[in-house]
Amino acid sequence: MTRVKILRLLCLAAVVSAGVGCVAERTDDCPPPGPNVNIDFGLFDGGVFTREITSVAAVLFDGRGNYIPPATTLDRTALERFAGVNLTLDPGDYRMVFWANVGENTDIRVVDGTPVLVYKDFDGTERQVMGNGDPVWYAPAVRATRVEGSTSEEGATRVDVDARPLSYYEFTVTAQGEHTGRVNFTETHNTVNIYIGGLPIDPASMPTIEITGLTPAVSFWGMAPLDDPLPTVTSAVQSVPVTRDNATFALAAFDTPPLGDMTGMWVVVRDAAGNELFRMPLADAIAQSGIASDAHELSPLLYLGEARVLIGIGDWNNIELGKEWWIE
Repeated sequence: MTRVKILRLLCLAAVVSAGVGCVAERTDDCPPPGPNVNIDFGLFDGGVFTREITSVAAVLFDGRGNYIPPATTLDRTALERFAGVNLTLDPGDYRMVFWANVGENTDIRVVDGTPVLVYKDFDGTERQVMGNGDPVWYAPAVRATRVEGSTSEEGATRVDVDARPLSYYEFTVTAQGEHTGRVNFTETHNTVNIYIGGLPIDPASMPTIEITGLTPAVSFWGMAPLDDPLPTVTSAVQSVPVTRDNATFALAAFDTPPLGDMTGMWVVVRDAAGNELFRMPLADAIAQSGIASDAHELSPLLYLGEARVLIGIGDWNNIELGKEWWIE
């Protein structure tokens, strides 16, 4: 691909307000005073929202999918006060996209006119080495309660809408009505915990573990791959020593974008000086560990032997070193 244009979305604020005004003498043209859109947040699995979520970025679009700046960002303090978003919007059709836990290592950007979630340090070059990602969550489905008609309780008609898979939250603000609804977040990252055994463990010089071939960005619309794929990147994490069942291992914990079929992704282990010790396909490490490839958390154990890697099978209470991967 030629040149990747990356423009940051710089305007972040606590309240979104669309720019269409109303005539003071004609109050029927004006939205109700104060917030007229109230959307609260939850988790699909019924867990405690603020235990998993530290921030939410809510991005507003019109009914045709055109971005309406600025975005709304809510930090932990705001979410503990109210796990949701209150907006004042003019009448019209809208869509919203909700991302959670964005900001430490990932960013919301516009790439060639398309809003995406991307590794924060991504510069558009092939095989760039990045740090870790974020434990990102997304709100792809809706359980909404629309309020139609009068804003008063007596005159309002409430319509419940069952949960359904969507890539965005869609709603309408009427001239005299308000909108209340709910979005439920689900995990949209993979947690990959790679344990390495058979190495001398020195906390002062731990090995670095890499996952290569990762997509650096996903589309806002339902975590789909981009139409024009970006160059792949490598995520590199320095391992830490952990003790399991009286044995010490090197552990690198990754938060990655959705892995999909893992084609072209490799696990690479390097010593503290950067020398490659071995590499093997991530898909093989997962499959031969007996881990379901579509699981959210993937935790293979790779044990370095003489000219080969043994792959752990089973849980930690009954783990066996089974399949072998010969080091080339």
